[in-house]
Amino acid sequence: MTNFNMKNISFGVVVVLGIFFHTLAFHADAAQAPAAQPNNFCTGGTDVTQEIKDLCTNVVGAAKTWEEAALASVKHLSTDAIKAMKPLITTIDQKLVKSIAISDRAQIVQICKDGYQQATDGLKKCPNLITVGPFTDYESTLTSIYTAIEDCKNAIIDEKGQTEIPEVTKFTTDIRKLADVALVIAKKDPRVAQYGASLAKGDFKDSAGDPSLIGPISNTFYGATPN
Repeated sequence: MTNFNMKNISFGVVVVLGIFFHTLAFHADAAQAPAAQPNNFCTGGTDVTQEIKDLCTNVVGAAKTWEEAALASVKHLSTDAIKAMKPLITTIDQKLVKSIAISDRAQIVQICKDGYQQATDGLKKCPNLITVGPFTDYESTLTSIYTAIEDCKNAIIDEKGQTEIPEVTKFTTDIRKLADVALVIAKKDPRVAQYGASLAKGDFKDSAGDPSLIGPISNTFYGATPN
C-alpha cells in the first residue's frame, strides 16, 4: 500500500487554494476596473458613423490637446489623400473615353486641376486657422476642400458617354472620410464653448456683426470687442 505524506499533501492543497483565490481576486479587480474611455476628440452625434469614429481614433493617435488632434487630422488629409491624388490629376485626360469632344475634355481636365489646386490651397490655410482662427473659417475650409475634389468627380460622371474613373471616385471617397474626421474634431474646438459662454454672459460684442468670429484659444477674440 502506498504511504501518503500528509504534510506534502497539505502543502499542495494550500498552494492550489492560494492560486485559485488569487485568480478570483484578479478577475474581480479586472471586472471592477473602469472601461477604456473613447477618444474625446472623436465622439459625435448619431450623424457620425462608427467608421468615421474609428478612423478618427487612428488619425488622432496619442494627441493630448485639441490643437494636436486637429493638426494630425489635417496632416492625414494632406499626405494620405490630397498629395497622393496629384499624379492622377495629371493623367485625367488619358482616362477619359475617346468619344468626348476635345473642348469638353479640356474643360473636365481644367475643373479637376482647379479643384486640386483649391484643395491644396485650403490645406495650407488650415494650420493657421487651427492655431489662430477664426474657427468658423476652419470648418468652411475643410468643407471646401472636399467639395473642390468632388467637383472633379462630378464633372467626369456628368459627361455624356463617360462612366466614372474608379481612381478618382476612390480618392474622392477617401478625402470625404478624412475631411469628415477633421470636421468631427473641429467641432470639439474649445473656442466654440468659450465663445458661447462669453456671449451668454455679455462679456463682449461683435464689432463686425458676425458673432461667429473668434480668435486663438486664449482669451483674445478676433472680430469681437469687449463691451
